[in-house]
Amino acid sequence: MEYLIVLNGEKIEDLQINSEDFVICADGALNFLNKKNITPNLIVGDFDSLGFVPENSIQYPTDKDLTDGEIALIKAKELGAKRVRITCSGGFRDDHFLGNLALLEIAENLGIFATIETRYSEIYLVTNSIEINVAKNCYVSLIALENSTISYSNGLKYEYNNTKLLRASTLGVSNVTISDNIELKIDSGKVLLIVNKTKK
Repeated sequence: MEYLIVLNGEKIEDLQINSEDFVICADGALNFLNKKNITPNLIVGDFDSLGFVPENSIQYPTDKDLTDGEIALIKAKELGAKRVRITCSGGFRDDHFLGNLALLEIAENLGIFATIETRYSEIYLVTNSIEINVAKNCYVSLIALENSTISYSNGLKYEYNNTKLLRASTLGVSNVTISDNIELKIDSGKVLLIVNKTKK
């Protein structure tokens, strides 16, 4: 079973949801799920976007210190989630998108491995090592959240070998996958791994 958090961002029309997935819907994302004939297992939010409070939902005050996305992530933790896919997270408001990226670090602090999915990419937080399946010949970028050292990479056109990736640097932008699997090891720091869905 996969825990899936659906946010009220840019819609992914070909969104893949399995029948055994546990779907947590954040506020206005319910309109999208209804159009897709998908019934979420849990609905949370202040419902300022939706405009009404749906049945069997958990309502929070509009004046709160957390986004609906963070609330959904916390609920996933309470339900025992170890891995979470956060989808429909891009588009419309850049401030919300940047806040959604912070959910990756929040998830790590909660002991959850999370990924963020937009219409165009999948985004991961890497703090030690990661190995994922990818499509060959796609763009991959690494964005340092703090000064980082990448000790090893595999499956990328431009290799990282004890490479320092600084917070104020574009060095990691626009690498390319050369296999259907990539691997990264990081000795220090934190980086965002962004895998584009479209091919080069």
